Amino acid sequence: MLKYIRAKFRPANISHTAAPPTLAVIDPYSQAFIDSPYSALEQLRHHSPVHRCTSGSWLLSRHRDISAALADPRLSNTPSDYAVVNQRHRDRYTCADVANNTLPFMDAPQHTEARRNIARVFHEQLRRASLQSNLPTDTPSDLLHDFATPLCTKTLCSLFGIAPRQQTAELDRQLKLWANWFFSLFSAIPSQQHRQQLDAELHSFRQFCSGLLNQKRQHPSDDLPSALAQLHDQTPSISDTFMADNCMLLLADGLNADYAIANALHCLLQQPEKINQLRAKPELIPAAADELLRFDSPVLFIARRALEDIQLHDQLITENSGVLLMLAAANRDPDVFTDANTLNFEREAKPYLSFGRGQHGCIGRVLVKQLLELSLRWLISEAPNFALVRTQPLWQHQAGHRWLQDLPVKIP
Repeated sequence: MLKYIRAKFRPANISHTAAPPTLAVIDPYSQAFIDSPYSALEQLRHHSPVHRCTSGSWLLSRHRDISAALADPRLSNTPSDYAVVNQRHRDRYTCADVANNTLPFMDAPQHTEARRNIARVFHEQLRRASLQSNLPTDTPSDLLHDFATPLCTKTLCSLFGIAPRQQTAELDRQLKLWANWFFSLFSAIPSQQHRQQLDAELHSFRQFCSGLLNQKRQHPSDDLPSALAQLHDQTPSISDTFMADNCMLLLADGLNADYAIANALHCLLQQPEKINQLRAKPELIPAAADELLRFDSPVLFIARRALEDIQLHDQLITENSGVLLMLAAANRDPDVFTDANTLNFEREAKPYLSFGRGQHGCIGRVLVKQLLELSLRWLISEAPNFALVRTQPLWQHQAGHRWLQDLPVKIP
Protein backbone atom coordinates (compact mmCIF):
# COMPACT_ATOMS: atom_id res chain seq x y z
CA MET A 1 0.00 0.00 0.00
CA LEU A 2 1.28 3.45 -0.89
CA LYS A 3 2.03 5.75 2.04
CA TYR A 4 0.73 9.23 1.34
CA ILE A 5 2.52 12.36 2.34
CA ARG A 6 1.26 14.92 4.84
CA ALA A 7 -0.92 17.75 3.65
CA LYS A 8 1.90 20.22 4.31
CA PHE A 9 3.87 18.44 1.59
CA ARG A 10 1.01 18.52 -0.93
CA PRO A 11 0.06 21.86 -2.50
CA ALA A 12 -3.65 22.20 -3.04
CA ASN A 13 -3.78 23.10 -6.73
CA ILE A 14 -1.05 21.45 -8.75
CA SER A 15 -1.12 21.54 -12.50
CA HIS A 16 1.65 21.15 -15.00
CA THR A 17 1.85 20.54 -18.69
CA ALA A 18 3.62 17.66 -20.36
CA ALA A 19 7.35 17.83 -19.87
CA PRO A 20 9.30 18.97 -22.93
CA PRO A 21 11.79 16.45 -24.34
CA THR A 22 14.81 18.40 -23.05
CA LEU A 23 13.84 17.66 -19.44
CA ALA A 24 14.45 13.96 -20.01
CA VAL A 25 18.20 14.59 -20.30
CA ILE A 26 18.72 17.06 -17.44
CA ASP A 27 21.78 15.96 -15.49
CA PRO A 28 22.27 18.09 -12.35
CA TYR A 29 25.81 16.71 -11.97
CA SER A 30 26.96 17.86 -15.41
CA GLN A 31 29.16 20.84 -16.22
CA ALA A 32 26.53 22.11 -18.68
CA PHE A 33 23.94 22.28 -15.90
CA ILE A 34 26.34 24.01 -13.49
CA ASP A 35 27.28 26.56 -16.17
CA SER A 36 23.67 27.52 -16.90
CA PRO A 37 21.09 26.02 -14.52
CA TYR A 38 18.28 28.52 -14.37
CA SER A 39 16.48 27.80 -17.65
CA ALA A 40 16.40 24.09 -16.86
CA LEU A 41 15.22 24.79 -13.30
CA GLU A 42 12.41 26.99 -14.62
CA GLN A 43 11.29 24.18 -16.94
CA LEU A 44 11.34 21.75 -14.04
CA ARG A 45 9.20 24.01 -11.84
CA HIS A 46 6.67 24.55 -14.62
CA HIS A 47 6.49 21.18 -16.34
CA SER A 48 7.81 18.54 -13.94
CA PRO A 49 8.08 19.72 -10.31
CA VAL A 50 8.77 16.15 -9.14
CA HIS A 51 11.13 14.86 -11.80
CA ARG A 52 13.16 11.68 -12.11
CA CYS A 53 16.50 12.42 -13.74
CA THR A 54 18.78 10.12 -15.68
CA SER A 55 20.67 9.03 -12.54
CA GLY A 56 17.43 7.76 -10.98
CA SER A 57 17.29 10.50 -8.35
CA TRP A 58 14.21 12.66 -7.94
CA LEU A 59 14.44 16.43 -8.34
CA LEU A 60 12.11 18.73 -6.38
CA SER A 61 12.02 22.27 -7.74
CA ARG A 62 9.11 24.16 -6.15
CA HIS A 63 9.64 26.26 -3.04
CA ARG A 64 6.67 24.82 -1.18
CA ASP A 65 7.68 21.22 -1.80
CA ILE A 66 11.30 21.83 -0.83
CA SER A 67 10.39 23.75 2.33
CA ALA A 68 8.20 20.84 3.40
CA ALA A 69 10.86 18.29 2.44
CA LEU A 70 13.46 20.02 4.62
CA ALA A 71 11.26 19.32 7.66
CA ASP A 72 10.00 15.87 6.66
CA PRO A 73 11.49 13.07 8.83
CA ARG A 74 10.90 10.53 6.04
CA LEU A 75 13.63 12.22 4.04
CA SER A 76 16.91 11.34 5.70
CA ASN A 77 20.29 13.07 5.70
CA THR A 78 22.13 9.78 6.15
CA PRO A 79 24.05 8.49 3.12
CA SER A 80 22.41 6.02 0.77
CA ASP A 81 23.11 2.30 1.07
CA TYR A 82 24.87 2.60 -2.30
CA ALA A 83 27.07 5.57 -1.37
CA VAL A 84 30.80 5.32 -0.82
CA VAL A 85 30.27 7.26 2.42
CA ASN A 86 27.60 4.90 3.76
CA GLN A 87 28.21 3.92 7.38
CA ARG A 88 29.07 0.32 6.47
CA HIS A 89 32.33 1.66 4.99
CA ARG A 90 33.44 3.54 8.11
CA ASP A 91 36.20 1.09 9.00
CA ARG A 92 37.53 1.10 5.42
CA TYR A 93 37.34 4.70 4.23
CA THR A 94 38.16 7.89 6.11
CA CYS A 95 35.59 9.77 4.02
CA ALA A 96 32.81 7.44 5.24
CA ASP A 97 33.92 7.81 8.86
CA VAL A 98 34.02 11.62 8.58
CA ALA A 99 30.65 11.81 6.84
CA ASN A 100 28.93 9.72 9.51
CA ASN A 101 30.54 11.84 12.24
CA THR A 102 29.44 15.24 10.94
CA LEU A 103 26.15 17.00 11.53
CA PRO A 104 24.91 17.41 7.92
CA PHE A 105 24.83 13.60 7.50
CA MET A 106 22.98 12.86 10.74
CA ASP A 107 19.28 12.72 11.56
CA ALA A 108 17.43 13.67 14.71
CA PRO A 109 17.61 12.81 17.51
CA GLN A 110 21.28 11.80 17.15
CA HIS A 111 22.46 15.19 15.93
CA THR A 112 20.04 17.50 17.75
CA GLU A 113 21.80 18.21 21.04
CA ALA A 114 25.28 18.23 19.51
CA ARG A 115 24.19 20.64 16.80
CA ARG A 116 22.52 22.97 19.28
CA ASN A 117 25.63 23.10 21.48
CA ILE A 118 28.12 23.48 18.63
CA ALA A 119 26.00 26.19 17.02
CA ARG A 120 25.74 28.00 20.36
CA VAL A 121 29.50 28.21 20.97
CA PHE A 122 30.11 29.09 17.31
CA HIS A 123 27.68 32.01 17.37
CA GLU A 124 28.98 33.20 20.76
CA GLN A 125 32.48 33.45 19.31
CA LEU A 126 31.18 35.10 16.16
CA ARG A 127 29.40 37.82 18.18
CA ARG A 128 32.72 38.77 19.74
CA ALA A 129 34.67 38.73 16.50
CA SER A 130 35.80 41.85 14.66
CA LEU A 131 35.61 41.09 10.95
CA GLN A 132 36.54 44.54 9.61
CA SER A 133 40.23 44.06 10.33
CA ASN A 134 40.32 40.99 8.08
CA LEU A 135 39.75 42.92 4.85
CA PRO A 136 42.68 42.74 2.41
CA THR A 137 44.51 46.04 2.05
CA ASP A 138 45.88 45.70 -1.50
CA THR A 139 43.78 46.45 -4.56
CA PRO A 140 42.82 43.01 -5.94
CA SER A 141 43.07 41.96 -9.57
CA ASP A 142 40.86 38.91 -8.86
CA LEU A 143 37.93 39.35 -6.48
CA LEU A 144 37.85 35.66 -5.61
CA HIS A 145 41.51 34.78 -5.11
CA ASP A 146 42.84 38.21 -4.04
CA PHE A 147 39.87 39.41 -2.02
CA ALA A 148 37.19 36.89 -0.96
CA THR A 149 39.49 33.96 -0.22
CA PRO A 150 41.99 36.00 1.88
CA LEU A 151 39.10 37.64 3.74
CA CYS A 152 37.56 34.27 4.65
CA THR A 153 40.90 32.65 5.47
CA LYS A 154 41.98 35.46 7.76
CA THR A 155 38.56 35.51 9.45
CA LEU A 156 38.56 31.76 10.09
CA CYS A 157 42.15 31.78 11.32
CA SER A 158 41.18 34.52 13.77
CA LEU A 159 38.09 32.62 14.96
CA PHE A 160 40.14 29.45 15.37
CA GLY A 161 42.91 31.16 17.33
CA ILE A 162 45.59 30.74 14.68
CA ALA A 163 47.99 33.58 15.43
CA PRO A 164 49.02 35.92 12.57
CA ARG A 165 52.62 34.70 12.85
CA GLN A 166 51.38 31.15 12.21
CA GLN A 167 49.20 32.12 9.25
CA THR A 168 51.66 31.57 6.43
CA ALA A 169 50.79 31.55 2.76
CA GLU A 170 51.43 27.80 2.76
CA LEU A 171 48.97 27.24 5.62
CA ASP A 172 46.38 29.44 3.89
CA ARG A 173 46.65 27.36 0.71
CA GLN A 174 46.49 24.11 2.66
CA LEU A 175 43.39 25.14 4.63
CA LYS A 176 41.59 26.17 1.46
CA LEU A 177 42.56 22.91 -0.25
CA TRP A 178 41.24 20.91 2.71
CA ALA A 179 38.01 22.91 2.72
CA ASN A 180 37.39 22.13 -0.95
CA TRP A 181 38.13 18.43 -0.43
CA PHE A 182 35.79 18.36 2.58
CA PHE A 183 32.93 19.55 0.36
CA SER A 184 33.53 16.55 -1.91
CA LEU A 185 31.61 14.61 0.74
CA PHE A 186 28.42 16.32 -0.47
CA SER A 187 28.86 15.17 -4.06
CA ALA A 188 29.30 11.92 -5.96
CA ILE A 189 32.75 10.37 -5.57
CA PRO A 190 33.60 9.54 -9.19
CA SER A 191 36.45 7.04 -8.90
CA GLN A 192 38.59 4.98 -6.56
CA GLN A 193 41.51 7.34 -7.21
CA HIS A 194 39.40 10.34 -6.17
CA ARG A 195 38.25 8.48 -3.04
CA GLN A 196 41.83 7.60 -2.11
CA GLN A 197 42.95 11.22 -2.40
CA LEU A 198 39.87 12.37 -0.49
CA ASP A 199 40.72 9.93 2.30
CA ALA A 200 44.30 11.22 2.45
CA GLU A 201 43.25 14.88 2.56
CA LEU A 202 40.57 14.28 5.18
CA HIS A 203 43.02 12.31 7.31
CA SER A 204 45.46 15.24 7.27
CA PHE A 205 42.68 17.77 7.91
CA ARG A 206 41.40 15.67 10.83
CA GLN A 207 44.91 15.51 12.33
CA PHE A 208 45.23 19.29 12.03
CA CYS A 209 41.91 19.89 13.81
CA SER A 210 42.64 17.27 16.48
CA GLY A 211 45.98 18.91 17.18
CA LEU A 212 44.36 22.34 17.35
CA LEU A 213 41.72 21.15 19.83
CA ASN A 214 44.33 19.41 22.01
CA GLN A 215 46.51 22.51 22.00
CA LYS A 216 43.59 24.72 23.07
CA ARG A 217 42.56 22.24 25.75
CA GLN A 218 46.01 22.58 27.30
CA HIS A 219 46.35 26.33 26.69
CA PRO A 220 42.81 27.77 26.36
CA SER A 221 42.15 31.25 25.07
CA ASP A 222 39.20 33.24 23.74
CA ASP A 223 38.70 31.40 20.48
CA LEU A 224 36.43 28.80 18.92
CA PRO A 225 38.61 25.66 19.39
CA SER A 226 38.99 26.48 23.10
CA ALA A 227 35.21 26.75 23.41
CA LEU A 228 34.73 23.50 21.45
CA ALA A 229 37.32 21.73 23.63
CA GLN A 230 35.50 22.92 26.76
CA LEU A 231 32.18 21.76 25.29
CA HIS A 232 33.76 18.39 24.57
CA ASP A 233 35.01 18.05 28.15
CA GLN A 234 31.50 18.83 29.42
CA THR A 235 29.88 16.27 27.11
CA PRO A 236 31.35 12.79 27.67
CA SER A 237 29.17 11.27 24.94
CA ILE A 238 31.05 13.29 22.29
CA SER A 239 34.19 11.53 21.08
CA ASP A 240 37.47 13.24 20.22
CA THR A 241 37.02 12.28 16.58
CA PHE A 242 33.46 13.60 16.45
CA MET A 243 34.56 17.00 17.72
CA ALA A 244 37.56 17.13 15.37
CA ASP A 245 35.39 16.24 12.37
CA ASN A 246 32.82 18.92 13.18
CA CYS A 247 35.67 21.38 13.69
CA MET A 248 36.58 20.49 10.09
CA LEU A 249 32.98 21.20 9.07
CA LEU A 250 32.99 24.68 10.65
CA LEU A 251 36.34 25.54 9.08
CA ALA A 252 35.29 24.31 5.64
CA ASP A 253 31.94 26.16 5.80
CA GLY A 254 33.63 29.44 6.66
CA LEU A 255 36.54 29.12 4.24
CA ASN A 256 34.19 28.33 1.36
CA ALA A 257 32.11 31.43 2.04
CA ASP A 258 34.46 33.03 -0.51
CA TYR A 259 32.37 31.47 -3.29
CA ALA A 260 29.17 33.11 -2.01
CA ILE A 261 31.00 36.46 -1.91
CA ALA A 262 32.40 35.97 -5.41
CA ASN A 263 28.98 35.08 -6.84
CA ALA A 264 27.48 38.19 -5.28
CA LEU A 265 30.23 40.52 -6.52
CA HIS A 266 29.99 38.98 -9.98
CA CYS A 267 26.24 39.73 -10.05
CA LEU A 268 26.84 43.32 -8.99
CA LEU A 269 29.54 43.95 -11.56
CA GLN A 270 27.13 42.81 -14.25
CA GLN A 271 24.62 45.41 -13.02
CA PRO A 272 26.64 48.49 -11.99
CA GLU A 273 23.44 50.44 -11.39
CA LYS A 274 22.92 48.18 -8.36
CA ILE A 275 26.30 49.24 -6.97
CA ASN A 276 25.24 52.88 -7.41
CA GLN A 277 21.98 52.11 -5.61
CA LEU A 278 23.90 50.76 -2.62
CA ARG A 279 26.21 53.77 -2.63
CA ALA A 280 23.18 56.04 -2.51
CA LYS A 281 21.34 53.91 0.06
CA PRO A 282 23.86 51.89 2.12
CA GLU A 283 21.08 51.00 4.55
CA LEU A 284 19.98 48.47 1.92
CA ILE A 285 23.15 46.40 2.33
CA PRO A 286 21.68 43.73 4.72
CA ALA A 287 18.72 43.23 2.38
CA ALA A 288 21.06 43.25 -0.62
CA ALA A 289 23.13 40.44 0.93
CA ASP A 290 20.01 38.31 1.33
CA GLU A 291 18.85 39.09 -2.19
CA LEU A 292 22.22 38.23 -3.74
CA LEU A 293 22.32 34.94 -1.84
CA ARG A 294 18.84 34.19 -3.19
CA PHE A 295 19.52 35.29 -6.74
CA ASP A 296 22.72 33.32 -7.38
CA SER A 297 23.13 30.80 -4.59
CA PRO A 298 26.50 29.01 -4.35
CA VAL A 299 24.46 25.87 -3.52
CA LEU A 300 22.39 24.42 -6.37
CA PHE A 301 20.96 21.44 -4.51
CA ILE A 302 21.26 19.25 -1.43
CA ALA A 303 20.50 15.54 -1.21
CA ARG A 304 18.14 13.50 0.90
CA ARG A 305 17.19 9.80 0.98
CA ALA A 306 13.60 8.50 1.18
CA LEU A 307 13.14 6.25 4.20
CA GLU A 308 9.81 4.98 2.85
CA ASP A 309 7.58 5.30 -0.19
CA ILE A 310 6.35 8.88 -0.61
CA GLN A 311 3.56 9.95 -2.95
CA LEU A 312 4.10 13.52 -4.10
CA HIS A 313 1.72 15.00 -6.64
CA ASP A 314 1.44 12.31 -9.33
CA GLN A 315 4.78 10.63 -8.64
CA LEU A 316 5.82 7.84 -6.29
CA ILE A 317 9.23 8.33 -4.70
CA THR A 318 10.15 4.81 -3.62
CA GLU A 319 11.99 3.86 -0.45
CA ASN A 320 15.76 4.49 -0.51
CA SER A 321 15.53 6.73 -3.59
CA GLY A 322 17.77 9.77 -3.74
CA VAL A 323 15.92 13.10 -3.61
CA LEU A 324 17.69 16.29 -4.70
CA LEU A 325 16.20 19.47 -3.27
CA MET A 326 16.94 22.07 -5.93
CA LEU A 327 17.45 25.08 -3.66
CA ALA A 328 18.39 27.36 -6.56
CA ALA A 329 15.05 26.56 -8.22
CA ALA A 330 13.11 27.30 -5.02
CA ASN A 331 14.93 30.64 -4.73
CA ARG A 332 13.48 31.72 -8.08
CA ASP A 333 9.99 30.30 -7.68
CA PRO A 334 7.56 32.98 -8.98
CA ASP A 335 4.88 31.74 -6.58
CA VAL A 336 7.04 33.09 -3.74
CA PHE A 337 9.24 35.79 -5.29
CA THR A 338 7.70 38.41 -7.57
CA ASP A 339 9.89 38.97 -10.65
CA ALA A 340 12.07 36.19 -9.32
CA ASN A 341 14.68 36.52 -12.09
CA THR A 342 15.27 40.17 -11.21
CA LEU A 343 17.71 41.43 -8.59
CA ASN A 344 15.68 43.64 -6.25
CA PHE A 345 17.27 45.03 -3.08
CA GLU A 346 13.96 46.47 -1.90
CA ARG A 347 12.12 43.16 -2.18
CA GLU A 348 9.81 42.19 0.68
CA ALA A 349 11.70 39.71 2.85
CA LYS A 350 10.98 36.13 1.82
CA PRO A 351 12.37 32.76 2.99
CA TYR A 352 15.07 31.99 0.44
CA LEU A 353 16.60 28.54 0.91
CA SER A 354 20.29 28.87 0.04
CA PHE A 355 21.26 27.65 3.53
CA GLY A 356 18.50 25.08 3.87
CA ARG A 357 16.06 25.61 6.70
CA GLY A 358 15.13 24.35 10.15
CA GLN A 359 17.17 21.94 12.23
CA HIS A 360 19.53 21.18 9.35
CA GLY A 361 20.02 24.79 8.26
CA CYS A 362 23.67 25.69 7.71
CA ILE A 363 25.39 26.65 10.99
CA GLY A 364 27.65 29.04 9.10
CA ARG A 365 24.88 31.10 7.49
CA VAL A 366 25.30 34.03 9.92
CA LEU A 367 29.03 34.20 9.23
CA VAL A 368 28.49 34.02 5.46
CA LYS A 369 26.00 36.86 5.55
CA GLN A 370 28.23 39.02 7.76
CA LEU A 371 31.20 38.48 5.46
CA LEU A 372 29.07 39.30 2.43
CA GLU A 373 27.75 42.50 4.02
CA LEU A 374 31.32 43.50 4.86
CA SER A 375 32.34 42.84 1.25
CA LEU A 376 29.48 44.97 -0.08
CA ARG A 377 30.44 47.86 2.18
CA TRP A 378 34.03 47.56 0.97
CA LEU A 379 32.91 47.52 -2.66
CA ILE A 380 30.82 50.68 -2.43
CA SER A 381 33.15 52.70 -0.22
CA GLU A 382 36.76 51.56 -0.56
CA ALA A 383 37.07 49.77 -3.87
CA PRO A 384 37.66 51.44 -7.24
CA ASN A 385 35.12 51.04 -10.02
CA PHE A 386 35.97 47.53 -11.17
CA ALA A 387 34.93 46.00 -14.47
CA LEU A 388 34.83 42.32 -15.36
CA VAL A 389 37.73 41.04 -17.46
CA ARG A 390 35.56 38.43 -19.23
CA THR A 391 31.87 38.39 -20.01
CA GLN A 392 31.47 34.62 -19.62
CA PRO A 393 32.37 33.30 -16.15
CA LEU A 394 34.13 29.99 -15.62
CA TRP A 395 32.43 27.66 -13.13
CA GLN A 396 34.05 24.79 -11.26
CA HIS A 397 32.78 21.27 -11.84
CA GLN A 398 31.59 20.80 -8.26
CA ALA A 399 28.28 18.95 -8.32
CA GLY A 400 25.62 20.50 -6.11
CA HIS A 401 27.45 23.84 -6.03
CA ARG A 402 27.97 26.81 -8.29
CA TRP A 403 31.46 28.07 -7.57
CA LEU A 404 33.43 30.43 -9.77
CA GLN A 405 36.93 29.38 -10.81
CA ASP A 406 38.08 32.97 -10.58
CA LEU A 407 36.79 36.55 -10.83
CA PRO A 408 39.39 38.69 -12.60
CA VAL A 409 38.66 42.43 -12.71
CA LYS A 410 40.22 45.57 -14.11
CA ILE A 411 39.98 49.27 -13.46
CA PRO A 412 38.75 50.98 -16.65
